[in-house]
Amino acid sequence: MYIKSICMMLTILLPSAAIAQSNTTSITDAASELNKRLAGFPVTKQRTISEKKTVCYSEPCFNKFLSTTPEPSGARCRECVEIEERRIENFSTPASVSSAEIQRLDDLSIQEELITSLPDKVIITSDDLINCSSVQYSAQRTLTQTIQTGFAVTVTKTTSAAKALQGSLSIKLPGDTTIGGSSTFTAQIQTANATQESRSETTNQSQTISASVPAKTKLKIEYRTLVRKLRLPFSAKMIADGQLEPNLSNLFKASDLLPDPSLRTFPFEGYITVEAATAGKVTQSQYEPTVADCQGTTPSEEIRIRSTTTSLGSNEKSSVVTFKAALPGTRPSSNIINKSIFAKDLLSYPGAWCQTQACNLPLDGYRKVCYRDANLYCNDCRDEPDSVCAPSLSGSIQSK
Repeated sequence: MYIKSICMMLTILLPSAAIAQSNTTSITDAASELNKRLAGFPVTKQRTISEKKTVCYSEPCFNKFLSTTPEPSGARCRECVEIEERRIENFSTPASVSSAEIQRLDDLSIQEELITSLPDKVIITSDDLINCSSVQYSAQRTLTQTIQTGFAVTVTKTTSAAKALQGSLSIKLPGDTTIGGSSTFTAQIQTANATQESRSETTNQSQTISASVPAKTKLKIEYRTLVRKLRLPFSAKMIADGQLEPNLSNLFKASDLLPDPSLRTFPFEGYITVEAATAGKVTQSQYEPTVADCQGTTPSEEIRIRSTTTSLGSNEKSSVVTFKAALPGTRPSSNIINKSIFAKDLLSYPGAWCQTQACNLPLDGYRKVCYRDANLYCNDCRDEPDSVCAPSLSGSIQSK
């Protein structure tokens, strides 16, 4: 089963202090950036000017013995003192904000055209039941696997601001693809504390099979689980505003001078890495035992059992991963992509997922999903049902 639909609602907690989340995270200071955009808008302010002046005056001269009575000649002496004067003046200067805040999040969505698939792995639990006797052998076998799944959120571009927004991200996985046994998961995204939300879960799943091994036969039972790993980029526009520094122009906010929200828009970007598992598929195949398989058997020995569990990456031994399962309700598609495979491409085995397209327009509840064909071309396309593409659910991607 392959991931085909994403139903997402994402809101963000933005920081009051800019703290780098990782070496790859770009953080823009909203107040500083708004001041750059306000540089061409002057406002009138007041300031107090202090000036020093020298004031001179004359008065009757006193004798050199510091007499308190003026000299009889009536002479006058010139005296000068330095004084400080203050005055208030108006002046023009570019507007600037004292603080900034993010008011809302617009156009929040997953960038479906940029979704990429990271290397998958398949977990194979197998039983080799070797019947070297001359009678049929029947028994029940339970094959168990330990699966580790999870998700991680990485923010690559954000903006620091005084006011915080808070929310969560929810993703619904289709079909039997699960994380920790659940088809939905929710992640709190908090950039204020400079940490990214992540979760890893380990679950056990098993299949019980009734096995019948004819005489002189080797029965191979394989329980295969595909662990998918996808990278889903998301983006949004953050609309900011800021409190202007006091002025005499009767202007209070940056939006008074920049009324167009596009002039106060900042990007928010990142990606979610999802690792999810299918419910697993059981296959059986019969072979003739080799001489080595039956070497040393005794007449009373009914069956020989060899059990193994192996995890294989998509680039390790892709020949074991040749199965694919169409989702219920799929319908043939004539859309041929004809995308070839090169050595650097991931998922280069028949049946591997290679492209998920946007919802059909007009909305009809389907989208095209393509897989590798026998020649490893991305041509095996079909319309697969997806509830997010239903007309009644066209507004399912929301923000708050």
